[in-house]
Amino acid sequence: MSERRASTRRPFDVYFNKYLDGQPYLCRSVDLSRNGMRALRLSEPKSSVDAFPVELQLPGESDSLWIWARAVRNEDADQGLEFVGIDDADRQRIDRFLAA
Repeated sequence: MSERRASTRRPFDVYFNKYLDGQPYLCRSVDLSRNGMRALRLSEPKSSVDAFPVELQLPGESDSLWIWARAVRNEDADQGLEFVGIDDADRQRIDRFLAA
């Protein structure tokens, strides 16, 4: 199987909120890249929403990142998320974290 990711990924074990229909649902990230992340859904309803806001806090930072994401892969609780709406400053914060 070939690697489809265009960006380098880094292990990233952090809990975050995914908002579906305005309600937060706790998820756990597995890895992070500048363009997305792999996540585990812990408990959320079935939803037809294809894009949603994500609230993510990088370790050592107090301000949350607010990112629009969309699911690009769903396998049971495992989900691949692509960042489709992210502020340039927030992407730079992710880049700095990945480079550290």
